[in-house]
Amino acid sequence: MKEVKKFLLMLFIAAIPVGMMTACSDDDDDDLDDGDDTVELILADEAKGAYKGTFNVTNQSGLTGDITVTMVKAGDDVVKIQIGEISMLAGYFVANFDEPTDIKLTGETGDIIIASQTQKIGMSVSAIGDFEAEVTISGTIEDAEYLTLTATVSADDLGSWGYNPMEIAVVAEKE
Repeated sequence: MKEVKKFLLMLFIAAIPVGMMTACSDDDDDDLDDGDDTVELILADEAKGAYKGTFNVTNQSGLTGDITVTMVKAGDDVVKIQIGEISMLAGYFVANFDEPTDIKLTGETGDIIIASQTQKIGMSVSAIGDFEAEVTISGTIEDAEYLTLTATVSADDLGSWGYNPMEIAVVAEKE
């Protein structure tokens, strides 16, 4: 009988650590938190807004002025660009553009790239009239507020003025 009691005591002592090592089931809800705290960046949200600055017709000396460029969200990484009126030669040569649409944005927070894209858009010039132009747009937006934009405008109608192609550089800051 002593041996049975001794055996049961040893069995009980051996079972205690096993019982202490068991645990309840995992109650963490893995479906709610996968540990990924990243937020999807929507470039158009960061780019949208009005940018006020200056333009320079780079292939014609002395043709500069003030300009406002507005970006309107057209998708997650897509904007429409509204180029403000370009007035040169003391208001004698005033150009207005239809808005280039679906301009694709790439990059990351604070460093957006407007990849070079060409579109045919309507244009109106006070000294010439209405016509269609091929416009290539590219640029960057740095720190979510500094816009550098280049627009190369090609149209036979501009040739009589010696502006074909007309290269417009814009440097602007978000308002």
